[in-house]
Amino acid sequence: MRRLYWAGLVLILLAGCKPKVPKDILQPEMMVPVLYDMHIADGYISTIPVPDSARRVATSYYKAIYKKYGIDSARYTKSMNYYYDHVDILSEMYKDVTADLKKSKDSVDKIQAKLLKKEEAAKKLKKDSADKANPKLVIARADSLRKVKKDSLEKVKLDTKAKALAVKKAKRDSAEKARPTSINKAAAPKKVI
Repeated sequence: MRRLYWAGLVLILLAGCKPKVPKDILQPEMMVPVLYDMHIADGYISTIPVPDSARRVATSYYKAIYKKYGIDSARYTKSMNYYYDHVDILSEMYKDVTADLKKSKDSVDKIQAKLLKKEEAAKKLKKDSADKANPKLVIARADSLRKVKKDSLEKVKLDTKAKALAVKKAKRDSAEKARPTSINKAAAPKKVI
């Protein structure tokens, strides 16, 4: 019985040592998406070159984030101050925020790569269609095709002539072989004129 009593006491002490987030503070599972949206807004605001414009945009973005999560700036600030004092919880939340931001960046990179490929294909298609529409290029291509055809035809003609000469020579050679030799010339009848 005493062992059971000590085990229960140890469990109560361990459960009591775990820091609990107060109810008026945003809970970590709620704070992670808020921080994610805040960092996305901060990233966009940092690209605005005019400081006055950036302040106006920042105010509207932050109000939209507060409205989205049903909080106000006072509760957000109070929650952040609490988490600054409890860095271990904040670091765990930022691991999740960082992972979410990385996923978003990867998906944006994939979309940008697809858009870049489409843009390059469109440029190539535009260039090809522009080349086809350019009369000087069309004439130059037609001239080069005519020259290639002419050169090809001349080569075919030369090849045909060379083959015809080779055939004639082969016929002559075979005819000379078929003629009687000098020994047979004596035996062959002579023509009388």
